[in-house]
Amino acid sequence: MVDNNGTKKDYFDDIVGESGITLEAASRPEEGHTEVLNARFAPGKMALFSLPLDCPPGTTELRLSLTTGPALIEINKAVLQFSNGQNDVALSARSLSETLEILTGGVAIPGDNRSYRLLASDEPVTLKLAGWKSEDSELPTRLDLQLQVQTDPPSAVMLEATILNYFASEHLELQKSGQKLSEAVKQLERYKAELSKISYTPGSDIDFTSTGNSAVFSGEGWSHAEEWGTWTDGERAVVKFRFAAPPKRPLQLRGKALGFVVPEHPRVRVRVNGSDTELARWEFNFAGLQDVSAAVPAILLGEKEFELVFAIIDPASPAELGLSRDSRELGMGLQSLCLY
Repeated sequence: MVDNNGTKKDYFDDIVGESGITLEAASRPEEGHTEVLNARFAPGKMALFSLPLDCPPGTTELRLSLTTGPALIEINKAVLQFSNGQNDVALSARSLSETLEILTGGVAIPGDNRSYRLLASDEPVTLKLAGWKSEDSELPTRLDLQLQVQTDPPSAVMLEATILNYFASEHLELQKSGQKLSEAVKQLERYKAELSKISYTPGSDIDFTSTGNSAVFSGEGWSHAEEWGTWTDGERAVVKFRFAAPPKRPLQLRGKALGFVVPEHPRVRVRVNGSDTELARWEFNFAGLQDVSAAVPAILLGEKEFELVFAIIDPASPAELGLSRDSRELGMGLQSLCLY
């Protein structure tokens, strides 16, 4: 920090009684904002905040946060500086009243043409600065603010000025969304890799209720788990049994299932396939859980993974039937499944 005479000062030196100071801020574009640390100065004295900007392409507005506590803030001058030094924009008090909008924490109060005045509350004051450039013009590299802060009774105050973010034409938000999506994909891949290490022990139940373990073995075609179990969603649903070692004998499949059976959709049929071989056909013509089963020959169990595929004949959407706004294509619901 330096004063108006160019003398360097420590941030927390007592500057009460001085005529003003210049604060330099460090730009942190990777976090989307520029920040000025707390500064202390005398009430009624002028201070100049010089905030470097690193605006992404397409920036059309800036947002500034001022934290003082209850106070009268007078902005006497604002200057947007550009890299070439020739297109600097000086905003007068009248211009500020047209280009500054108070979003939170304060209210504008009438003043003269020499300053833009606002009354700050305990909350930070958020200001939006827009309308100062055309979208295709050069972007500003620095914002200078000359202001005073007054309290009642008069006292030295701490003021923090922060450029909260830059508003670009979808550039910054798309960048952030892309980063979040990329991280989510990586997390999903790590999650899948961990799941693939979990093997199935013949004789153990796969629980399709909301507190169960079906996510470990479910493939495509399933809706979210509910308290009673999980619906298929669409014409095909997959369960993958991963064995620590391939079974050397035929196994039996058993489970508890129900069909999406209502007067408007009285029957649900399901073909049960394993490795492209049809194992059974199940039919549901009444509401409620029922026992289901199928035989799985040993020849289909020669690998460490056995894929069970349910082919749903004519699934139906409650929304299409006029029953609710649920748009899922429901067919069969599973509560449990077991190979033994």
